[in-house]
This record gives sequence, C-alpha cells and structure tokens, in this order.
Amino acid sequence: MKTRWFLAVACAMTVGFAPVRASSDSAAPWRAFFQIVIPAATNNFTSLRGAFDPTSANYAVKAPFFPQLVRGCIVFVSGAGDSQAWNLRCQLKGYSGEAVGPATHEGPLEHDLSSALPRFELGRNVIGEPQWKIGSNTAVTIVFGGILVTHGYTGI
Repeated sequence: MKTRWFLAVACAMTVGFAPVRASSDSAAPWRAFFQIVIPAATNNFTSLRGAFDPTSANYAVKAPFFPQLVRGCIVFVSGAGDSQAWNLRCQLKGYSGEAVGPATHEGPLEHDLSSALPRFELGRNVIGEPQWKIGSNTAVTIVFGGILVTHGYTGI
C-alpha cells in the first residue's frame, strides 16, 4: 500500500495534481486517467490519436484506454475559427446510468471526478451538464452516457 501511495504521489507531483489520499480509492483510477488525458489535451490529444476515420471525421484512440473506466473513446475537433476545440469523448463503464447530461445529479461519478480534479472548478455548462474547468481552455463535462474532455473553446 505504501509503495502504491508513493508512486501515486510521485506521479501527481510530476504533472501538478494533488496527492492521492488513501480514503478516496474510487477516485484513484480517474486520477490516473486525467494524469494522461489533461496533458494530452493541451496538445490537441496528439499523443492519444490513432487512425482517422474520414466518414465520421473522428480519430480512434491508439490503444485500449483505461478499460475499467471507459470504452469507445474518440478524438475530434469541433467549432470553427476562434471557437475551435479538440475533444476526447468516452463512454463510461459502470456508474449505473449516472451520466445523463443536464439531468446528472450529485452521486459517486460526480464525487469521483471532483476528487480526481482538485484544481478544477465545478460548475455547469450552458445546457446544465456538470463541468469542471481549469482556466479558460480545459474542461471535463459529464455528457449523456460518458465524459467529454475539451481543450480550446470551452464556452459551450
């Protein structure tokens, strides 16, 4: 246990996340997920992009990606001109239908994401979905059936 905690703290310090506390084990996989995803977001998810599908204009994610948390992840660009954003959207595994967009209520999913994103501010986007933001460029949003990580224009 001490070794796992030490490694989590070392990883957290490397990318600027708060240390993992033993009492929040359900959020630990999300911390690991965001320790990869947030730095990738700032580079338009280039490190995660796999094959491009010209029929959908989406990129697959390179490899199986946190299968205990998510599935069906895609990377895509949205918006136009000065409102362009790169996005990673993943379907959730588990959480018994908690990701219901604007109808999402506080529960284990919201708690785990809040614990995994301690420096992000929790609010709601314009359609009422729970959204964690840091600065004006990066956001994590609970959407229908999944989560959306956005870098670029986050004003939606």
